[in-house]
Amino acid sequence: MGEEVTFLASFSGEMGTKRAATQKVLKELVVKNLSSRAKILGFSLKIEKFYGRLKIESQKGIENLLLSHFGLGRVAQFFPITSDFDWHCLLPQRPFTFEIYLEKWEDSSCKEEALSLKRKLLSFLEEESLKRLSSWDNHPLEHLRFYLEGRREGLFLLKDPKPAPGGLPVGFSGRVLLLFSGGPDSILAAWLLLRRGLEVVLLFFDDQEEGRAKLVEETAAKLAFFTPQGKFRFLRYPFRKHLLEIQKGFSTREQCFYCKSLMLEIGKGLLTKVEAEALATGEILGEQASQTLPALRFISFGKGLVLRPVLTFTKEEVFAKLVEIGWEGKAKLPPCPFTPRRPRTLPRKDPSKILKTLQKLAKIAVKVEEKFVYYGENNEDRNSFQASPF
Repeated sequence: MGEEVTFLASFSGEMGTKRAATQKVLKELVVKNLSSRAKILGFSLKIEKFYGRLKIESQKGIENLLLSHFGLGRVAQFFPITSDFDWHCLLPQRPFTFEIYLEKWEDSSCKEEALSLKRKLLSFLEEESLKRLSSWDNHPLEHLRFYLEGRREGLFLLKDPKPAPGGLPVGFSGRVLLLFSGGPDSILAAWLLLRRGLEVVLLFFDDQEEGRAKLVEETAAKLAFFTPQGKFRFLRYPFRKHLLEIQKGFSTREQCFYCKSLMLEIGKGLLTKVEAEALATGEILGEQASQTLPALRFISFGKGLVLRPVLTFTKEEVFAKLVEIGWEGKAKLPPCPFTPRRPRTLPRKDPSKILKTLQKLAKIAVKVEEKFVYYGENNEDRNSFQASPF
């Protein structure tokens, strides 16, 4: 990975609202998770504390990892300013615009020294930007942002700060079992749950349509990029027998209600096995016939706590957020062959009346496959994932 670089990373803002003891635990977990992810991806790290933030030295390419790390709030390339500092190394070859700020200083003397440097740097940047105007290629100009800090130990510069995902470090908030289809909604649901500090176990209900299981596993493996250990605990639950029973025993137009309710019933029964405290889904309110408010109330009856992190997103917002986090493309999953052509949006039965029937269906004997899926095992290049700024 070659060239060494240094970044300064701040912790997520919400950590500052916690008590000192809690902050300490959170920050230690952020560092632990970061070190683990870096090791998996082949980066070496040198991490030091720097005025409440983390100074991170590593190889070029580490920025994508930092910008996708839960618990970090902002990441910027970091330079200590020396007498022989080469300012040209900060500039692109193309035309550029710029802005520069004095952000922090330790005392009045440090402030004056930093302001003096700012004036010199403004003059230098103006001169260099004018030189490049002759080579403008009609494309948007590159924009540079610089922030100066004045400390007793010296002057420091941060280049182009970018927001990281924030949130809490994975493992702080407990564990959930997520019903995972491999589609965009469940992908984003997993990411959002991880950002809230939850360890996520994936439960995939396999209708055994050709190619579906392979695509879902590949998606889970790619998503494992965001986890501290680069892996997901993955349960594949053969579900076709259950679907055939639903097809025989319930009204065609209402089968989706019973299918989703049965999935949650089965998931509830697996909570103890995976030591999870709640179920989670990628359902969006009103997007499907089985996701209206009456339908969600029906399918959730008797299931305990069910988290739905993308409930209020629109589909457009789901795709936009996936682009933000660097997710490229989507798996072309085969359609569910059991979906009715004209599904109802309002269940007609009292959910308490069919609970025993669902509990009986949940006991259909199947062999559940449990494994770990690892980031990179289905990718040619483990380091190819491009995480964009959030």
